[in-house]
Amino acid sequence: MRKALLVSTILLLLSLLFVSCATKGIDYGLVLDNSSPFSIREGGTYGPNSVLELAWKGLEGREIIADVSVMLNNVKIKEFFGVTKLTFTVEEEGSYVAIITAKGARGNTKAVNFSVNRLWAESLSSFNGSSDGLFYFDTCSSLLRSWVLNGHSPFIAFYGLEQNVIANVVPETENVRTRLTLVDTDDDGVYDAWQEVATYAQQKIPLPVREHPTYGLLVPHQLIYTTDRIEIWQWLILTGQYAGYLLNTAQPTLFASVGFELNWPYTRRLDTYEEESNYAYGQIIKLHALYDSDKVPMFSLDVALGNPARDIAFTAVITAENVARFGQIYNTRYMQIPVFFSTNIAFRGITFDNFMPGLSDISSYRVIYDVINDEGEDCNILMIYRGFLEGADEPVATTPVFASIDFETLDDEPGFIALDYIDEYGADVMPVFKDNQNKNVDGFVIDYDTWIPVNGI
Repeated sequence: MRKALLVSTILLLLSLLFVSCATKGIDYGLVLDNSSPFSIREGGTYGPNSVLELAWKGLEGREIIADVSVMLNNVKIKEFFGVTKLTFTVEEEGSYVAIITAKGARGNTKAVNFSVNRLWAESLSSFNGSSDGLFYFDTCSSLLRSWVLNGHSPFIAFYGLEQNVIANVVPETENVRTRLTLVDTDDDGVYDAWQEVATYAQQKIPLPVREHPTYGLLVPHQLIYTTDRIEIWQWLILTGQYAGYLLNTAQPTLFASVGFELNWPYTRRLDTYEEESNYAYGQIIKLHALYDSDKVPMFSLDVALGNPARDIAFTAVITAENVARFGQIYNTRYMQIPVFFSTNIAFRGITFDNFMPGLSDISSYRVIYDVINDEGEDCNILMIYRGFLEGADEPVATTPVFASIDFETLDDEPGFIALDYIDEYGADVMPVFKDNQNKNVDGFVIDYDTWIPVNGI
């Protein structure tokens, strides 16, 4: 009897243990499946009006049924139930999170963070090693779409442009056009050299048109020209459920492993060479340095008073025109700027506006006293620190003001406030800019000529 009771008790405990495990769920080992070139990557950036794929799997590649929530700026916008993979579209810009929760599983939840931004291409350029920003976007998908849907094959032809000055009583300028073509010297499927040719028949190059088993016909949305390559980063879907949407690939499609010479003009002709009248010709393609001259991301110093004097309290403003936009492009998450001021000026406080759109700003500062600058002058240093985190943006409009600093002059001696740095102190008193992977970001400009004189110097 006791033996039977013991066996019954053990069986009851085992059954309770089994029910408990079943209630908690099974650990499937949920992981993301990035085997598709169109899968969302953690931290990826994509353009609006894109088609995105999300896939996952369990241990040993087993299929897992899951629920998925898609959040935009911390607000749920899409929800999918009982799916094993997912294809969906995004239109709006912002910070996204896709949360995958395996059904009937214990602790099997994965979150994928990504963003949608009209500046996605600039961001991808930085990700793919073109941190100098030397790229040109040639959007051609609408023209290719009309041709391909009407049964035509698209071609492209490139020209180098040059201006020669003809010596004369009145010098004349002659425009010279050189026909160029791309050749594949090693037959690996990628163009790798430029060649001058004499006729358009030798010059024209077929543009790729793809037939995808899921998405149907695809044409390049843009050709991206750099100094050492030509790439395709997005494809326009022409047919099927997602016609009109853009398809992003994890890595660009390499069209040519040679590019355009810096600061030299080129043009191109898009045509079917089948007597179509809507060819496109004459667009000037010219690679510039990091940014256009009117969009330089520059920090400068200014004060409304012009020349503060003894007993005057005043505010110095660090303006940062184009800095926030450039920071968005290169995922800048941290900035520090040193402000030097003479010892006869007192620091009285600092104010920070909302600076970086779409991110949560955090700001701080510290004052370093009794420092000798590179000119041998006694001075103090105000170090300004600003960080930008994923999260809700401040509920006020952004401004190009990096910081507003309150000072007061203490005597009649000449003094100054300036943007400056000291080499021997290293990064402690240097301008520093870091991205979301803690890498240095180049390209920000400090206008060291915008210093503020005090007491008439």
